[in-house]
Amino acid sequence: MDHDDSLWGPTFSQDPAKVDAANEKACIEALKKLISKADAEIAEIEEEIILLQSQIACCTDEAWAEMCFDVLNEKISSLEKSIKESKNKNTENQQEAQPSERLHEILKSLLEKHFLHKDEQVVLHISSISPPCSP
Repeated sequence: MDHDDSLWGPTFSQDPAKVDAANEKACIEALKKLISKADAEIAEIEEEIILLQSQIACCTDEAWAEMCFDVLNEKISSLEKSIKESKNKNTENQQEAQPSERLHEILKSLLEKHFLHKDEQVVLHISSISPPCSP
């Protein structure tokens, strides 16, 4: 069987350096998209972890549950107040509003503060019980 150019199309000789550069550029673009997607998935998983940690803390630590309830009620009140103010104000006179914190950001901050404080209390309690080691 003879080589048929009409079946396969004419063959073009391409510069290997240009082909490699085009392939590299395509790979870099694909990697950028994959990295961006992975970063978004990681952020979503981190948010879920914080929410789960908070739920566990609410079940095991009454002080945490009360503190969380109080802080979230405070944030809700603040948002309600901001909404009322923005409805009452003329848009021309409205000041630059700060973006609201997302739930996971609020909980993350609370978790860090609450359990860091508890860890410090444990360390203080342990150091008061056991005398320092002497050489």
